[in-house]
Amino acid sequence: MRSLEHPEGTKLPALERNILKFRAFEMMLSLFYAEDLKRFLTSTVEVSDRFRAKKRFKPGTKFNYAMAADFFLKGGHLSKAERDELKTLIDFRNDIAHELHTLTFDVGRSKFIRKLLQYQIETPKYDYGKLKRLKWYRRVLPDRFGRHFGLVLSSDCLFFEAAEKTYEAELNVLAKKINRQIAARKIRNERIAKETTLGELAGLEPDDPAHFRDNGTLSERGIEVCYRLFDAGKTPLAVAYMMHVSKRTTLARHKEWKKLGGAKRPTVELPPTHPRQKRKRRRQV
Repeated sequence: MRSLEHPEGTKLPALERNILKFRAFEMMLSLFYAEDLKRFLTSTVEVSDRFRAKKRFKPGTKFNYAMAADFFLKGGHLSKAERDELKTLIDFRNDIAHELHTLTFDVGRSKFIRKLLQYQIETPKYDYGKLKRLKWYRRVLPDRFGRHFGLVLSSDCLFFEAAEKTYEAELNVLAKKINRQIAARKIRNERIAKETTLGELAGLEPDDPAHFRDNGTLSERGIEVCYRLFDAGKTPLAVAYMMHVSKRTTLARHKEWKKLGGAKRPTVELPPTHPRQKRKRRRQV
């Protein structure tokens, strides 16, 4: 389980928190736009048929967006690719409503949750391009259909206008923050990657399970390996990543290492492998 835990804990940094906020605002807009598109498709078919002398559909027919989209497809007002894309956009609305957890889990730090959801079939993933496509259809379809069909005026957009402007403004602010934070994260990740390069220290095998007791705490050997990494100039954060332990653990060990003299501490022989862990490793071979 250690390999599934993040060295810096489960609390999300500012970048991840802002990404979740960004998605939340986008999903609110997507919910409204998808529902608005569904109403637009069905109402256009209904009102156009209402005023025809020769009805296309039986009186009282209850339309859904799929029936309406198929109608426009057969009439040549939608391409098959557009009909299929509309379905994916409406499905995205359904994912937001019913599978919200699968659209946010990837931002979290829990590797366990990520592995758990890998075994679910067809787990929906968040797609930042969906909102842009929803906006495109809401802009293009009224102009296209208005040349051939009667359109229904709706006040829903007026009711949502204040919220829409607020969400769009927040998205613009968050996008700038996120871009800055991603650039800073890239630099930080490069630094950590450099710090965690073992080189001549590879023989210490920092992530070896033999460095841990059965209860998950560092064994005497694990503690000494931790100290030797500090001797080599590795930071507590780098050691946490290399040994797959929490930063809190390595910070505590770093204090102990300093008390022992730091890089000038007396030379200590590397303790033997923890017996039980050694037996486990033999069985795995």
